[in-house]
Amino acid sequence: MPATLLVFLEHVILVLLTLPFLLRVGPVLRRLNAGDGVSVILVEAGASVLGTVFFTMVFSHGDPKALLLLQKLQPAFVVLVAALVLGERLTLHY
Repeated sequence: MPATLLVFLEHVILVLLTLPFLLRVGPVLRRLNAGDGVSVILVEAGASVLGTVFFTMVFSHGDPKALLLLQKLQPAFVVLVAALVLGERLTLHY
């Protein structure tokens, strides 16, 4: 099964499972302005869909050990980028 089809089916199932919760918070979602809506869609499409597609593709085309290493190091990358790009202060509580 192609990675894109697998990810599509996964997201369809997740949407169906979360639909009752989304309907419950519908009034909050309707208050989002256009920029907020675009941001939500871009985060979902970029982070979730593309990330899952690439993650799935690695198992058929690449080295899963390298992928798993990068996945385990992701929190360190997030903290580093937050400090460098966003100017977040690193404390011992990280």
